[in-house]
Amino acid sequence: MKIKRTINGVDYSFELLPNELIEAYYEQQEKYDIDDVVNFIECFSDEELQEYYGCSYDECMKYKEEIADEMRRNMDKYDMQLEYAREEALHDIIRK
Repeated sequence: MKIKRTINGVDYSFELLPNELIEAYYEQQEKYDIDDVVNFIECFSDEELQEYYGCSYDECMKYKEEIADEMRRNMDKYDMQLEYAREEALHDIIRK
């Protein structure tokens, strides 16, 4: 994969090495996972989050990266569907 950049008015083209491409893929995947968790949490009111997960919106958002990491681990290790993996991750991380 080639990346093109203009630096100080000069066009450059860089070829990503295979390991750089893999790193970029996982970095983007992590961002998507965090976005998914944030979007999910934002669907609930504070009262609903407290009732379902035992935490407030602010508390849940404080752990969004950890929840996303656990969600991905659930999907990779246990072959869970995203929705179930996210639900389990929320319960597991918030109850710590």
